[in-house]
Amino acid sequence: MKYLGLMSGTSLDGVDLALCRFEDGRFVVEKAETVPYASDWERRLREATTLSGLELIRLDRALGTYLGRLCADFVEEEPGPVLIASHGHTVFHEPRQGMTLQIGHGPSLRAAAARPVVYDFRSADVALGGQGAPLVPVADRDLFGAYDACLNLGGFANVTLTQVVPMVAFDICPCNTVLNDLANQLGLPYDSEGAIAASGRAIAELLEALNADAYFAQPPPKSLGREFVAERVAPLLEAFADADVADLLRTYTEHLAGQLVRAISPKVAGGRLLVTGGGALNTFLVNRMRAMLPGAAVEVPGRAIVDFKEAIAFAYLGYLYQRGLPGNIPSVTGASGAAVLGTYCP
Repeated sequence: MKYLGLMSGTSLDGVDLALCRFEDGRFVVEKAETVPYASDWERRLREATTLSGLELIRLDRALGTYLGRLCADFVEEEPGPVLIASHGHTVFHEPRQGMTLQIGHGPSLRAAAARPVVYDFRSADVALGGQGAPLVPVADRDLFGAYDACLNLGGFANVTLTQVVPMVAFDICPCNTVLNDLANQLGLPYDSEGAIAASGRAIAELLEALNADAYFAQPPPKSLGREFVAERVAPLLEAFADADVADLLRTYTEHLAGQLVRAISPKVAGGRLLVTGGGALNTFLVNRMRAMLPGAAVEVPGRAIVDFKEAIAFAYLGYLYQRGLPGNIPSVTGASGAAVLGTYCP
């Protein structure tokens, strides 16, 4: 059996697909691809939080069909059995209210892909009082346990402290969600290698305000969604709307690097830190982290792991589902117990 991990991140870079095999704590990525969202899909997903209930249901079904067609094309020449493990696309994530929503309707995906699907991975954990996030730590533990910490720099930055007992993982702060939004103001999809941020100057007042948010002092388990950006980050940036975008990018990058190091440094001093996700290609951000963590080995792996680690992790969650094994770690999410994650559409 092969497992096709499917991930659509909050940064709206596109859909990651990774076809994997798993055996005895090892994995092989047979092929992987990122399919960028066309401008219309990016717009529709960005506006999803503003839709009526009926419109959101329609978008959910349409996205499921779209994802299913991507999967069908991706594994068209794969003769053996494939289980699709789809994260979907997060629209709402408010676990304190017992709510998380990832659209990309499983039955519609199944119909278009003509392959079995496991989807809706977060709801079971939230129903048990957990954050429903992060879910990658089970793969960090089982597949990347040689590292002291695994840091993912996607739409949001999250970390797994693999050597802490009981294991701890949590969302640290918004990452590419904010950096890309700022780069968009310059007509760019992102700040390549952090070059624009490197050319700017940090705005001390804004940096202090960003760092003062109470979230950063909260102990884990904790997680973030776009609501945090809209309610607590965007207003601070808007107060400096007249500033040079390069200065805003530099300020947010300094904030981001500082919060990443603050969250990680007590546990990985002198250890190994794996950095993946699109932000791992932000050379300026990674170098700022290295400067703040002089005793640690901050390692950026090859592109297959950098770009597809989350898709690999959801493929692994599909593997665990099929074996009836828990996909959450209660010490990580705060759930009252372990749970087999996902809903199956045969």
